[in-house]
Amino acid sequence: MKKIICLICVILLSTSIISASGFPDVSISLENNKTSEDTKCANVQGLAWTEHSIEYDISKASGIFPADIDGDGDNDVVAAGSGDNEIAYWINNGGSPLEWTKKSIDDDFLYPMDVFSCDIDNDGDMDVLGAAWAQSEIALWKNSGGTSNKWAKQVIKSNYPGAHEVFACDIDKDGDMDVLGASANANRIDLWINEGGTPITWTEQTIGSNFGGARSVYSMDIDNDGDMDVLGAALADNEITLWYNGGGNPISWTEQIISDSFSAAHHVYAADIDNDGDMDVLGAAYNNRVALWINEGGSPINWNKQTIDNMFAGAMKVIVADINDDGNPDIIASSSLGNKICWWENDGNDPITWTKDTIDASCTKAWPIYAADMDDDGDIDILGGSEASDGIMWYENNLYPVESDLECTGSLLWSNVQPNSTITGQMTISNNGLPGSSLSWEIIEYPEWGIWTFEPENGDDLTPEDGVKEVQITLIVPGEKNQEYAGYIRVVNEYNPDDYIDLEISLSTPKNHETPYKLLLLHRDILKGCPSVLKIISNIIELMNGENP
Repeated sequence: MKKIICLICVILLSTSIISASGFPDVSISLENNKTSEDTKCANVQGLAWTEHSIEYDISKASGIFPADIDGDGDNDVVAAGSGDNEIAYWINNGGSPLEWTKKSIDDDFLYPMDVFSCDIDNDGDMDVLGAAWAQSEIALWKNSGGTSNKWAKQVIKSNYPGAHEVFACDIDKDGDMDVLGASANANRIDLWINEGGTPITWTEQTIGSNFGGARSVYSMDIDNDGDMDVLGAALADNEITLWYNGGGNPISWTEQIISDSFSAAHHVYAADIDNDGDMDVLGAAYNNRVALWINEGGSPINWNKQTIDNMFAGAMKVIVADINDDGNPDIIASSSLGNKICWWENDGNDPITWTKDTIDASCTKAWPIYAADMDDDGDIDILGGSEASDGIMWYENNLYPVESDLECTGSLLWSNVQPNSTITGQMTISNNGLPGSSLSWEIIEYPEWGIWTFEPENGDDLTPEDGVKEVQITLIVPGEKNQEYAGYIRVVNEYNPDDYIDLEISLSTPKNHETPYKLLLLHRDILKGCPSVLKIISNIIELMNGENP
């Protein structure tokens, strides 16, 4: 909306101026991994991402997960720092940008690789699961609720060497959450059935054995039969594998290898990418690959592979979210060797065309990622972590920023200003928008007469809580007398071009009076007999005109 402010106040003249990832146990080919990756990650979608740090002081971030741990309705962040041997969470305190308070859950969990959060014991709050490589353990921490930060640890599985990932869902359809794990050194995918009780008792079942270098486990109803199937990624075997849930007690499992040539498979995920009502499968391979297998139906299912990126160096994780809110699921992945987090836009066609874009081009040894709306503004943000020293962070998607509202005030009405003089003024910028909104503003128009200087001439991240921002204005006045100037200064909200303010300006220079000699000539007959009056008039004209006859 256009806002016009007419200024009535006169300004008086002033003159002034991974060893735990287990990669050594396979041979990885990295040739040609640098080619044109940087140019392919150009910002072709036009979305703006703002990186916000959650925690710098975390060593080797290896797992990250969004969950409302404190039950206040917004997403907190659970993360694993393998170099710190710690599982912790960060309370989302709101604000703009968001502010965080760290709470440790366990600082003696040796080399944790992954975290997950859900309500395991059905008591209404979010519990935390973790997988620890060096501790060889899958563990649960039950949330006691409230603000006490009390957690009761229960070991679900010990002697689980190279525990690398953990996942939870209701596999047996009994209304509670069961737990899945991937063991890289035992080469297994396992299930622990939640049998209830206090403490919970668990029934173990191995789903996949001899699954060489198991790195990832995920669950979704892939064949649309109403129960949860299981997916796994095996780095040493180069496999993406599906196990169909056949029901029964114990549950029967039927294996289908989706791919046995996905070199150094590191992560697996599932989502309905083509919007046809069934689940497709995605994988990230450390040997530079991100791929999609389209579910074509059938029994067993037929899979149609589509390579998303074959030069994504050291691909670690792949997830799915509708980043641009167009109804088509997009793909997000992390690159440890390329130090990137990127996303690929799904155009919704058949076959799908993918357009690559960068979220972060300098996330050193990027690994854990997750998608969630962190700031409650209606669009999907991205959580990320660095296995090096960059910590954990969230990337704000500015597709739908919280609405800001530009306000601008000032008094810029000058009169009787000497030509060629320098004058100053001031205006203020503020954000009258919703709490948590962020305003970027810029001065885009001002008069062509005179020489104008604004300090500053633009600004970013102005929140309602910041109050007003002062802008100092300096103007070198045009050199002509007897002039009147008018115009406006236009300030615009960069997030909303329709939200702008025009500050109206007026300026006048002194009128140029006729010289005393011309007056004397005009009035010589009248003034001949009145020399005293003639002298007074002459003196007045001198003062007004600054001239010496």
